[in-house]
Amino acid sequence: VTISEAYRIGDAVGMVMRTDIGGGSAEGVLRSQLPLFGTESVASFSNEKDGFKKFSLSFEEGLRPIPWIKTTDERERYLDSLEITFIYSKSGNGAMYGISSSVPQYVRKNNKNEEKNTFSVRYIWIEEEEVNTNSAGVIMLLTTFLACAIILLDLFCLSDDDKTMDGSRYIDKYEDKNTEFPNSYTNEQTGKWD
Repeated sequence: VTISEAYRIGDAVGMVMRTDIGGGSAEGVLRSQLPLFGTESVASFSNEKDGFKKFSLSFEEGLRPIPWIKTTDERERYLDSLEITFIYSKSGNGAMYGISSSVPQYVRKNNKNEEKNTFSVRYIWIEEEEVNTNSAGVIMLLTTFLACAIILLDLFCLSDDDKTMDGSRYIDKYEDKNTEFPNSYTNEQTGKWD
């Protein structure tokens, strides 16, 4: 079993099976039942000795689980097959980006020779398209440069009539000695600031 985010094609992916027996305890699985990174395969599972009613599979040390699956449906049909789809990238260090499961397929098994408590899980792998991060970086750099240029032009191309950098236009208005302030700012009896 290989550690997450470092898979090569054909490496076994860690998997844990949880069942409703024992309060959802984790069960070990056989190496032949593990999915192989980037390789489609089918694994067979048996429920004969444990007799669990539902189960869930978790991959990459429990970080990527699938929903609980019942081994029998409401019409007393037995689980026959399940497909689990992995989205992965093999560029750089191989990594899984998503896991989903299909609708379970149930069948009626009446014949005594048929194994009622066995089902198969098919692992399907879909490779994600590679993303070119260099072009995205260039676009972000150009956008940042353009935004900075607009800000600098706004700062240095101001006219004195509109604004001043030190705010003196606004200060001069209130330094005029003849300007009367509203009564709410001065004490009416003394005429001084509160």
